[in-house]
Amino acid sequence: MSDIFPESGYNPDTGEYEQSDFNFDPIFTGRVEVAPGVFVTFETTDPDFEPINTAVFDRLQELVGKGFFDVEGNKNPNNYPPLPDDFDIQGKTTRGPFLDMQAVRRFLDESGLEGIALFYYDAEHDKYWADVNTE
Repeated sequence: MSDIFPESGYNPDTGEYEQSDFNFDPIFTGRVEVAPGVFVTFETTDPDFEPINTAVFDRLQELVGKGFFDVEGNKNPNNYPPLPDDFDIQGKTTRGPFLDMQAVRRFLDESGLEGIALFYYDAEHDKYWADVNTE
């Protein structure tokens, strides 16, 4: 059996095997899950890693997190944990209920509590609750 990629044909300056009949262009892939089991895949053979390209990927991921790709049957697009059994909906640090992801986003945008408020999803009542313990 012969080696189809002989080391003598490898050019370290270009990173290519110059004497090979095979031409393999790497495919760079980015993947974002927009809903459970639904993915958007970006593929390119000529990545330039410019900020605009990574910004598109990051912005899509952000929109997914904000619930813009909420599809029928996916009532919890941010995968918030289920409402704990001992969660006190009358507690002084409790906020809610929020009826949909737009209400959650509005609360986070207006309060500035992104990353501080802990959100839970109540699947039984299809509502979101937040624990805003800032102590």
